[in-house]
Amino acid sequence: MRGASAVATYLGRILVVLGFMMIVIAWNGAAGLDYIQGQFPFLLSGAMPGLGLIIIGAGVEYVQSLRTFGARRAKQMAELNVAVMHLVARVREQGGLIPAPESEPVAVPAAAAGRPGLSALDTAGSAFTGGATPTAPAAGEEIVIAGRSSYHRSSCHLVAGREDLRTLTRLEAEARSLSPCRVCKP
Repeated sequence: MRGASAVATYLGRILVVLGFMMIVIAWNGAAGLDYIQGQFPFLLSGAMPGLGLIIIGAGVEYVQSLRTFGARRAKQMAELNVAVMHLVARVREQGGLIPAPESEPVAVPAAAAGRPGLSALDTAGSAFTGGATPTAPAAGEEIVIAGRSSYHRSSCHLVAGREDLRTLTRLEAEARSLSPCRVCKP
């Protein structure tokens, strides 16, 4: 732990300890009296603020643990990404099955030209099964928009405005076991 991280952790622990100390002091004061009217001020001035300090201190420690965990996870993901990139490079050097990305993008299909975010096909092969790279559609092939489980016409209102979807030919969509949209019926 460094800097603000250590300060926040210790601050949370100090608040919890102070809260318990306030509760003990309030209990000690209230235990000396045998009537409720005398014990009630100790409850209000000692136990309730003590409980509040415990809750705030625990919250500070919880948030700090989430921040520490998130930073640790981000560091591990970066290390994992570097290791995978080295592995991919090594496999490519040895003539493995991972294809190198093409240097030129595939031509933009006419049906997808007006769709934002879908102006070009994915040439890295990340959206296609088996790592296959897409080919430009033949002259008569219909271009469709691939969703999670179905494919749509480019004019379908269910996918209008979505930028996270890919364009495919109808045959590629059927090869991926995508079902046709029940609304636009491509």
